[in-house]
Amino acid sequence: MKGFRPQPAPPATPDKTPSSKRVYEQLRRAILHGEFAPGTSLGEAHIGAMLGVSRTPVREAFAELLNQGILEEGARRQVVIANPSDELLAEVVLMRNALEPVFAREAAAKLDVSDVDQLRLIMIRARRAIPVRDVNAYLDCDDDFHLHIPHAAGNHLAEDALRRLRGLTRLVTRDISWDEDELDRIAAEHEEIIEALASNDPQRAYETMAAHLSSSSPY
Repeated sequence: MKGFRPQPAPPATPDKTPSSKRVYEQLRRAILHGEFAPGTSLGEAHIGAMLGVSRTPVREAFAELLNQGILEEGARRQVVIANPSDELLAEVVLMRNALEPVFAREAAAKLDVSDVDQLRLIMIRARRAIPVRDVNAYLDCDDDFHLHIPHAAGNHLAEDALRRLRGLTRLVTRDISWDEDELDRIAAEHEEIIEALASNDPQRAYETMAAHLSSSSPY
């Protein structure tokens, strides 16, 4: 379980987030960062003790992660870290290829300067992660980039759907082959998408996103 542990909020700014939401966010991050191997069993009591919470918020977090496919039901009322099949991942790729260019096209007409600046900041962080080989930082930036597009456009159902799809792919991309040239190429494609969005060009945004998805790794 590596370094999985609670992340307390700064005392000067009390965290009013519901405890189940905090547990969900911490667990999801830990799973996608490889703190738990696929097939690992998780128990409510054990996770609750680790995070200093009761079973109730853990149970609610488990339910949400089960719904997203990141967890699967196991024996003895436990849950296990999912290991998506090739067939399921093929469906994820199909859906992303169909949906994300549309999200980009819609966003091109709605994003403002602050949204474009946020995307550029994400890419600065991503490029910094490449030479230091920080896999989780790079993949987090990749998630942030793709999710910010529907979020900034106000398409929250699209954002939620994409978060679920990307969560499934993160389960199998934690051990990516670290090819700096390939990662630089992907970053450059992201930057092309940003320029299309910044120019408020829906068709160009659609085409650059479609080209990016078709040229990237299947997962």
